[in-house]
Amino acid sequence: MRANTAGHAARLAALATLILAGAGCDGGAGVNVGPRSPKIKVLADTPGAGVAAREGKTVTAHYIGRLPDGAAFLDTRENGGPESWQIGAGTVIAGMDEAVLGMRAGGRRTVEIPPELHWGRAGHGGVIPEHAKLIFEIELITVR
Repeated sequence: MRANTAGHAARLAALATLILAGAGCDGGAGVNVGPRSPKIKVLADTPGAGVAAREGKTVTAHYIGRLPDGAAFLDTRENGGPESWQIGAGTVIAGMDEAVLGMRAGGRRTVEIPPELHWGRAGHGGVIPEHAKLIFEIELITVR
């Protein structure tokens, strides 16, 4: 009977996490709720601390964008420092807005972003190939 009760509690906790993620809540201290789009794959996630990134917040982050073969096409540490943007304002690719949702300052996340959430199936500027899934390694510095 005790094992059954423990299993039930674990299922309820998992369900609560799914509900919070679907509602866009931050899940409480120390819990990262990731991208809303199921098309973005979270490959690694290390929680940060403080306020969770959500739509309308301004975030500052270092990130490296990689092609499917692992080659970096953008590294903010080599291109003048971290980038800042307001989530949902349309100033970065949709996949990047999605990727930082729920992150907190000091957190790190690696995601795979499909073509429909970046420059599209046509690629971009001779650098991003057609139909490419991109990998972004993100280190969130601030959330304001």
